[in-house]
Amino acid sequence: IVTVAPKIHEVPEGQTIKCGQNLEVAVPFESFPEAKATVTFGNVPMSSSIPQTVSVADNKCVLKVHNVDRPDQCGTFNIQLDNPYGSDNVDVNVDIHGK
Repeated sequence: IVTVAPKIHEVPEGQTIKCGQNLEVAVPFESFPEAKATVTFGNVPMSSSIPQTVSVADNKCVLKVHNVDRPDQCGTFNIQLDNPYGSDNVDVNVDIHGK
């Protein structure tokens, strides 16, 4: 069995979205066993005040933030991928415009 620490293949670009739209960020990676994802926002764990889902399947982590419409939903999201053999992470900057 070959084990592989998580390695992110593509760094997503920062995103500017319209007020009220959903944000979706996909991060392809390589890992075995499959990595667990942890998302922070502004260096703190994601709170329930920001409606989001995080899924990991088929070597892709997808962060979805629903109805981004407040300034406190803008900033830097950090996606960290961990397995027993290592970790990798990426920052994604998000801004909204319009209201």
